[in-house]
Amino acid sequence: MKTLRDSSVALNRKALLTPAVERAVNARLRDSAYLALRTVGSRYHDGVLTLWGSVPSDYLKQLAQVIVADLEGVRKVANEIEVRECSNRGEPEPRVPIAADWLRD
Repeated sequence: MKTLRDSSVALNRKALLTPAVERAVNARLRDSAYLALRTVGSRYHDGVLTLWGSVPSDYLKQLAQVIVADLEGVRKVANEIEVRECSNRGEPEPRVPIAADWLRD
């Protein structure tokens, strides 16, 4: 039978766990070698970690989830990250003039 004290301890643990999980998520994403993951946002509530924001590929969306899924206190990851398509996909990169171009004129 659960006592009032048991419920109080559980609530205190949740209150302490939330900022710890959020700090750990931010640290893991910020320390990633992939710059796009450093802008991913997160919310944590009652064991569910929600990731949000946008990244340029499905791979990075899944990688963000994998990076944070094993954190203590995270029972489920809700991955709401959107994959944004690059606007110039399949098109050549815009040409930027270099010093040699000016020397030829």
